[in-house]
Amino acid sequence: MHMGFWLDSLFFIIPVIIITMFVITMIINVKNYIKNSSSPILSEKVRVVSKRFDVRHTHHAASENTTHVTSSTTYYITFENEAGQRFELRVGPSDYGLIVEGDEGIVTYQGEWFKRFERNIRGAV
Repeated sequence: MHMGFWLDSLFFIIPVIIITMFVITMIINVKNYIKNSSSPILSEKVRVVSKRFDVRHTHHAASENTTHVTSSTTYYITFENEAGQRFELRVGPSDYGLIVEGDEGIVTYQGEWFKRFERNIRGAV
């Protein structure tokens, strides 16, 4: 077989792989959305046991000699309920900044979606 056959095959196979990956990602995202949106909204007494964040950098070629870098940060908080079960929820930056490890209160969530956290005020009657 000659080189042209392989190049022709690559020009067909690579787009098919990329489109397939895109479709699979879309299906996974839709399934997660349906699962979360059909889950009940729950509120539980919890304690905040840890916080973490994930920073992702993406490099874009701006021109031949320069690259442009964008960053995104995702924030997570791990809660522990009264039964001792731990679960992690993705939160927005403002909630991440206001909630402190050791806080106790009521977390409201739906599936994997964080809704709100109401802190118990220590010393309140």
